[in-house]
Amino acid sequence: MTNIKDVKYDLGLDMTVEDQKKIGKFTNLHYKQSVYEQKMKLMKENISNIDSSIDEVSLVFDPQDVMLNIDYVEESLEQINSEGRKILNKLEQEYKNIIKEKEKLKTELYAKFGNRIDLN
Repeated sequence: MTNIKDVKYDLGLDMTVEDQKKIGKFTNLHYKQSVYEQKMKLMKENISNIDSSIDEVSLVFDPQDVMLNIDYVEESLEQINSEGRKILNKLEQEYKNIIKEKEKLKTELYAKFGNRIDLN
């Protein structure tokens, strides 16, 4: 009787350790891509909310109001907004790098394995 561990399956693929690493890296990048998409979506929503808050503050409150220092509130919101935009720009750049690296790996893997591998 043949031991199952001794049975070799030939799928017609000459897959090296390097190929396996590329596939693993592609999988990780695919996951990161979806994480970054969510982060960017949330950051855009936050920025939009802050923009709305800035508009509301300037429309609703009297700038001469002594009880509330509206200028301080507006400046604080604008600073938070500016920081949010910087974070969003950084996320978008990292996202572009992920997509670029993922496409490079995809091209290499499809060149070697053709339609025997699905990377979508």
